[in-house]
Amino acid sequence: MPGQLDAFVAALNQADSLPFLFIGSGVSRRYLGHDNWLGLMNWAASLTDRPIQYYAGQVSGDLPRAASLIASAFYDVWWNSPDYKDSRQKWSEQCTHVASPLKIEVAQRLTKLSLPSNRGLKRELKMLGSCQVDGIITTNYDTLLEATFPKYAVFVGQEDLLLRRSYQLAEIYKIHGSVDAPDSLVLTGDDYEAFDANSSYLVAKLMSVFVEHPIIFLGYSLGDRNVRVVLTSLLKCLSPEKIEEFKSRFIWIDFDPTATEPIVDDHMIDLGETRLLPVLRIRAATFVPIFEVLSSLERVLPVGLLRRVEETVVKIVHSADPTRQIHVADLTVLDSLEDDDIVIGVGKKIASAGGLKGLLGYNRYDLIVDTIDDKGGFDPVGIVETTLPEVLRRAPNAWLPVHKYIRLSGLDTDALPKSLKDAMARRPKGIYTIPDGAQELDLTQLVEIYGLAKTLDLVCSFDARNISADELQQLLLAHIDELRGGDANLGTAFGKATFLFGLLKYGSENSDQEQSSMVSITLPPSSREIREWAHSQGLAIAAKGRIPDSIMAAYEDAHTLGE
Repeated sequence: MPGQLDAFVAALNQADSLPFLFIGSGVSRRYLGHDNWLGLMNWAASLTDRPIQYYAGQVSGDLPRAASLIASAFYDVWWNSPDYKDSRQKWSEQCTHVASPLKIEVAQRLTKLSLPSNRGLKRELKMLGSCQVDGIITTNYDTLLEATFPKYAVFVGQEDLLLRRSYQLAEIYKIHGSVDAPDSLVLTGDDYEAFDANSSYLVAKLMSVFVEHPIIFLGYSLGDRNVRVVLTSLLKCLSPEKIEEFKSRFIWIDFDPTATEPIVDDHMIDLGETRLLPVLRIRAATFVPIFEVLSSLERVLPVGLLRRVEETVVKIVHSADPTRQIHVADLTVLDSLEDDDIVIGVGKKIASAGGLKGLLGYNRYDLIVDTIDDKGGFDPVGIVETTLPEVLRRAPNAWLPVHKYIRLSGLDTDALPKSLKDAMARRPKGIYTIPDGAQELDLTQLVEIYGLAKTLDLVCSFDARNISADELQQLLLAHIDELRGGDANLGTAFGKATFLFGLLKYGSENSDQEQSSMVSITLPPSSREIREWAHSQGLAIAAKGRIPDSIMAAYEDAHTLGE
């Protein structure tokens, strides 16, 4: 069965670099419960003695221009009302124009991060933070993205991008300002006019980003003024032939609550004046599958370290006396060095014995293959102490076969890092309902009927007592070459099934590694059990497809409480 996100994975694989996220207000509404633009203007108007309709009616519904009118009406209120005494004491010196008071109050309203209590959204937001991206462009004012990507450098407004050196690596561009600097907010009609008039450098900067990276739009509607202004400026610089080349680089994510699984299609964004922007569009009710793909992208080195490398190399190149700043150090100890003491040469370490890649050179694919073919040659102690923690740090949500190396290392499991303990405690579960009679078929028959990806997914929901570790190993071994094919669904199912194989063969202290393992373990409930429970509670749920996060959260809550 072809994966729903194959086209997405293919677009990412075609690129020479990791993607940039272009994030809009929908993300803040989803995870922080913030107002949309109209809701924010309604609230702003409530600070005056007139409703939003009064201001919008004077400017034919143009909300930024209405914001200018609200700012003018609010100016005297802010300076004279005792309600804003504390604000005046804190911010009066930064009140430089008539719109400053309104921006100050907007910033304070958006400053506090009320993170989601919904378990599904919390999981989704955590996965967003594990996405492997080179940078983020946003028109949002709040600090959600800084909190989610704490190692990324932040640039606020066009002037910051102009005056500071940027590297297109581990960076957040807040092109419409930030609540940390209220006067930087692009809020009123005057702000937007100034933004458009002075956007030539920003457009040039974004053009270089768009040329070198895939761009994933998240949290915008197709009619969003903010993103349309930027895209229109960019398209003015491109010929129709060049625009078509960007098709595989522009990926538009739409929230669609009716989508039981991600829907991918080609789409055209009409920007007016015969300007059409081709994009790959993904519609989804949950962003988890999309973030899983982005989280599975791999870097050779951590993004924070890479940024330090790039900053230091540039610093050395421009230094009048670079020689006194040069040191030789292994990559694993760089974090202990001072920022101004690092010059780095980066390459793969080759072990002297056997020609194997160094421990930090192994990735998830190498570990999956080694776990399945079981030819040996990997040092289990080194894998546990060095490789596994690093791979889990780069991709914490990926299914990583840990049990073999932990078992063979002989290390005390109580002394393992938390990331390894958490990885050991995971239990794979499939997303498909188990068809009647499927558990009575052998794995070869299942592949013939349902295809490889669905078979591997189904096996993860089977009763573990009916799974032969040897048969599962042979199935995985027979199809190992397909893992490099770029099918995201197959990659996830293969990882889960390999994890299950490792758990079956190496997860029990009493298992005999010389015999076919038939270990009885406790796995999560099957999709069928969850659906039956949902029906018993009167919850609406489809007969097939991915189980919604809200249902999963309700099921987990109920069973945690012992219901």
